[in-house]
Amino acid sequence: MAISLSNPASYGEGILLICIFLTSSLFGMTSFQGISYFRNFSHDPFHFKIMVASVMILSTFHICLCWSFMYHYFIVEFGNDLSLLVGPWTIKVTIPISCVSETICHLFFVTRIWILSGKNKLVCGSIVTLELVHFASDIAFTVKCFQAVYFTQLTSTPGTRRLFLVCLSASLAADLCITFSMCYCLHRSRTGHGRTDTVLSNLIVYSIKTGIITALGDAIVLVAYLALPNNVAFFSIFEVTIELYANAVLTSLNTRTELRSRLAVYNSTEGSSNRTPIQHLDLETLPLDSPGKQWSAGERYSEFPRKAAVPSGAVALSKPLKIHKGATCFIPMGQYPGHGAETLFGNNVDRT
Repeated sequence: MAISLSNPASYGEGILLICIFLTSSLFGMTSFQGISYFRNFSHDPFHFKIMVASVMILSTFHICLCWSFMYHYFIVEFGNDLSLLVGPWTIKVTIPISCVSETICHLFFVTRIWILSGKNKLVCGSIVTLELVHFASDIAFTVKCFQAVYFTQLTSTPGTRRLFLVCLSASLAADLCITFSMCYCLHRSRTGHGRTDTVLSNLIVYSIKTGIITALGDAIVLVAYLALPNNVAFFSIFEVTIELYANAVLTSLNTRTELRSRLAVYNSTEGSSNRTPIQHLDLETLPLDSPGKQWSAGERYSEFPRKAAVPSGAVALSKPLKIHKGATCFIPMGQYPGHGAETLFGNNVDRT
């Protein structure tokens, strides 16, 4: 196959450099999100921690590979125009790394749809099928990448071209299905309470933003692959997508603190006790007797433990303190962790 090197700059290594800088910036956000998660949600289920750790490890390994092949292109092979068309093994390994991270992200959101939809097998099964197609085609495309010597072989060979199109199309379809399913399930979970529905509306907006960003990344890779043959621009944009998916998962977990606070205040002011699917997404308030619990204003007296040990320094009131049912009890942030209303007011509390 004849390869023309009349204009080496047209093969997209400049775009690759820009995209790696962008990926590095997003990796900083991923690291910050991961550290914040382990600091703020140390009592999360073990499988959540494994998932977050896996995403962070894959992102770290990915950025190391990216700078390795950038060093190869711009330092080791500087001035060698032919090397611009040859992909080192490090750039090829990033394909399955990104695929695994994306699969983790999709499966995480599928589990949420499974809960919100009341275990809808049709919707969740369709998304899982799309993800299996994406994963299988991605692995097959990786094999083709290691067999090819030049990047042009990946776009000029019909079989390889169709394989990559199937991979990108399945990933894009999975993103759109997840977004629409999340929005539909959240909309269907509305309770009729205005302020609680506001939290649901915020979740819907967030789901749309997250789904559009990841879907847009896949769409740009697909367009670049079709519109710019014999160019590594599609590889450049593809390297950014892993950070988009990693941030989507970590942001979804870290925003629970704000949503929990809003839900606690809304429930206390509205007096709503109905358990809705939104509470199955780990947005309900944490148990007050959990270690490290930060109490916030708006938590209802009815949620306080009925029995609690009185510390030695507690001050007992001379007269019973009447707290009516449904009343809101405001507790200073971060004080008296692990104790109930009796700790604050002594045992002399009259529940009427």
